[in-house]
Amino acid sequence: IQVQHNQSHSVNAYLPLKLRTQNIDKLYVKVFKNTRNPNQPKDTQLAFDSLSKKAILPPLQEYEEVIDLPDFKDFNVHTTNYKINPLPAGNYSIVYSNHPEFVDDNLKNEVSSSNLIVSNLFITAIQEIGKGTYETYRILLINRETGEAYAHKNVAIYLTDKGKSTLIENYKTDGLGEFTYATKDAKDREKLRFLSIYIPEENQYIDFNSLVNIPQQNLSNSQNNASNKKA
Repeated sequence: IQVQHNQSHSVNAYLPLKLRTQNIDKLYVKVFKNTRNPNQPKDTQLAFDSLSKKAILPPLQEYEEVIDLPDFKDFNVHTTNYKINPLPAGNYSIVYSNHPEFVDDNLKNEVSSSNLIVSNLFITAIQEIGKGTYETYRILLINRETGEAYAHKNVAIYLTDKGKSTLIENYKTDGLGEFTYATKDAKDREKLRFLSIYIPEENQYIDFNSLVNIPQQNLSNSQNNASNKKA
């Protein structure tokens, strides 16, 4: 069982899935809310009972369904498109199995899972080079639905480690929906990819390492180009 979908998605919108299956006529799907925030920082990991081989599923089930797949009666891999029902903001674990009890015996029964972040916000970050010896990041938040800047909103940066949350600093976005985070060469200032942003309006963490990449911008080159244009 192989499933592909976007790692992040808009609130209350259907999520397209691409399913790659082999010799399976039914796929059982369960969606669990796994939202992390300052009161619940720990991430839920899928585990299995050593005797029954059943998956130990998270407690907060959002919904479940059974997908009837075309029965090709062969042993080839086939691709099917499907969609998950709209979900409110939050972090989710989606668990898939060809067994109704979600058994994975490493033979004919299999369980797989994927993670999903549902948010109204599109978040990008750029690392600014040439601004002192510490690392500086410019972080931009935009509303996915309207395209407007997430302006003058409270957010916070947290370090989450071993099930514990440590507040790094509270911020307020400017009129463009941006704010700046700097490591400042301090021990409690980790690089951005190790941290999470907390969105109070959605009451959830979004890990910066879930971003596809964090490009770099050389400030000295930008300043030189600006000076040359003025000259």
